[in-house]
Amino acid sequence: MFFRLLTHATLLTIVFLSFFGRPALADDDINSGKVRIAVEDIENRSNYHHNTVSDALGDLVVTRLAATGRFKIYEREELDRMKDEIKLGEQGWVEDETATARGGFKGVQYKLLVVIGNFGEKTKEKGIGGFNMKGVGSIKTKKQIAKVNMTYRIVEVKTGEIILTGEVEGEKKSSGASIGGGNWRHGGAVSWDDTEFRDSALGKATDEAVTKMVDQLCDYFPLSGKILAVAGGGIVVLDLGKNSGLEAGQTMDLFHITELTNDEGEVVYSSSEKVGTVTVTEVQISKSLARVNSFAEVTEGDVVKLTEEKKGKKD
Repeated sequence: MFFRLLTHATLLTIVFLSFFGRPALADDDINSGKVRIAVEDIENRSNYHHNTVSDALGDLVVTRLAATGRFKIYEREELDRMKDEIKLGEQGWVEDETATARGGFKGVQYKLLVVIGNFGEKTKEKGIGGFNMKGVGSIKTKKQIAKVNMTYRIVEVKTGEIILTGEVEGEKKSSGASIGGGNWRHGGAVSWDDTEFRDSALGKATDEAVTKMVDQLCDYFPLSGKILAVAGGGIVVLDLGKNSGLEAGQTMDLFHITELTNDEGEVVYSSSEKVGTVTVTEVQISKSLARVNSFAEVTEGDVVKLTEEKKGKKD
């Protein structure tokens, strides 16, 4: 009996340590140059109460953010796993050097909180004279106005400070003698995988609002990285590549960073000075080569930031 209990306890320990006994984020994630952001469940305060609205918009937000190559994204499932890791660390299951401290998630810099304020459409019917198979008759036309409104906040995990707020809105109009009647129009489930929903006025308004929000976040968090090595001849190696959305031909600002630390080695103040630009010449998966466009002295650790932003879709 004692052997069975010991065996079960040992197996439980192995499972816990193998699954949870590791850093919440790998070093590659932390040093990738991407903004590490946790996307919280979207709160739906609109009159459309179906619980799939939050899921559908949440999936779309995550997909669009990931497509920029700018962000390393952690969803609810990952956050829950990290919370479990905190509990295990406090209970002594995880070694101190790999445990995540209470009050923040190791490596995650920011949280994105989104609230849906308006999600719906209005349909107006209008009867007009017209011809049909029986002669002159009446044809009813429909006109739709769809609106989606969202507010968002970016919270710095380490301090709990709200560093960015915004509001976006999408509005689309459509008209015709007949307008589709998917389940979502009658209070049913909403899914971005539903072609009829995507092609509807409400789907297009949703796409417009999410695109605006992602564009604003990209403007606030320009792609940035560091110089890994100075190869000579005005060529430098960057820690950014295709997986960060970088492309050959893009121009990046070049900065010298000055940091002041306290007695414990913590950075308490930093300043940056723009010293020139670099142009990306060759891009690999996670690294790239760039040409320095100035005579400034370049050293390892200098920072580069993208200056050419991609714009959102326009109708």
